[in-house]
Amino acid sequence: MAGLFLISAIAYLVMPADLSPGAMVFLKPMPVVLLSLSLRLKRGFHPLFFGLWFSALGDIFLLNKAQFFLLGMGAFALAHLLYIAFFWLVLKQKIWILLWPFAAWAIGLLTWLWPGLGEMRIPVCVYGSLLCSMMWLAASWAWARPRKTWPFALLGGLCFGISDSLLAIALFKTDFAGSNLAIMLTYWLGQWGITSAGASDER
Repeated sequence: MAGLFLISAIAYLVMPADLSPGAMVFLKPMPVVLLSLSLRLKRGFHPLFFGLWFSALGDIFLLNKAQFFLLGMGAFALAHLLYIAFFWLVLKQKIWILLWPFAAWAIGLLTWLWPGLGEMRIPVCVYGSLLCSMMWLAASWAWARPRKTWPFALLGGLCFGISDSLLAIALFKTDFAGSNLAIMLTYWLGQWGITSAGASDER
């Protein structure tokens, strides 16, 4: 399944810009769909399985940001709620001090982006809070479970946060060269890390 994940990710990145919308709808969410199927084979209907499917739905909505950006954000917000629920339930100890750097990350980024957010201020703040919570819990997993599996959740949370931060900068501040490549690579790394953490769950 890992090979198919890599192939599907590369296929999306190298596809021509004038590819048909139908092909885009198929290709963009495919890496995340494959991750969800891999998790399903290992852990059954795990909470992260459903989070991955909401992420895939968000991928599709964000193909047309002009019309469906809020729907895409909503789908990813639901995915984060499922990721948060998973980490919250499996973690007996939440490392509250680790919340501060992620809160500072979110507040600093929102402050910088604030003038350009306009009517998106409230939705972005809500989404940012969920993203911050997910990253904090992923870091708590890494702190509380110092085994060979701990890097997965930490990598997943950090890369997802980086990806969403880059996307917010490109949308609300200024786009930059290679933004799509950077956003997608960190996004897929994030999803892979979170999925790997779920697959290693030994409850």
